[in-house]
Amino acid sequence: MKHQIRGIELIAVGEASLLKAQEQITGCQACTGSASRPFQSVLAQVLKSGGATEYFICSPVECPRCASPILETTLVTGQEERRSAETWPLELPESTDVVFIDDLTLLEAQRFVSGCEHCAPESAEITFDYLLDVVTGCDPTITEYVLCHAAKCPRCRHNVMEKTLIIPE
Repeated sequence: MKHQIRGIELIAVGEASLLKAQEQITGCQACTGSASRPFQSVLAQVLKSGGATEYFICSPVECPRCASPILETTLVTGQEERRSAETWPLELPESTDVVFIDDLTLLEAQRFVSGCEHCAPESAEITFDYLLDVVTGCDPTITEYVLCHAAKCPRCRHNVMEKTLIIPE
């Protein structure tokens, strides 16, 4: 549905268009430090609109990486950023091991979290990847982790990623 007020096109985005836009994103500002593109620019691309346009979505879209809600102004990473990010292992030092963490390992590490930097900023002292080192037995000096999705803090339910400060149990 389109309307125009004072030269600004207003578009109410339907569910089908939201799903198409969601397919174009790979992460959001909650889980990806490189998120720099507002979700509304993805909507503009999907809807082939431009100029002075304001988008209104019927409900938040869920981030495919961490399940955080994505609104019109939420910063995201898209398929273009993903293609350029595919070269990231080549930029790591040769001695770096990249370990992909599956659901079972993630849940095991999550059991040892009692709080995080969001609900107890004064007490959170170590990063979540420290627990991953313990659970996986990997060498912390050369290992980087890629999570299948964010873990959840048992106290506040906030997303916990590799470098989130946590309180170990």
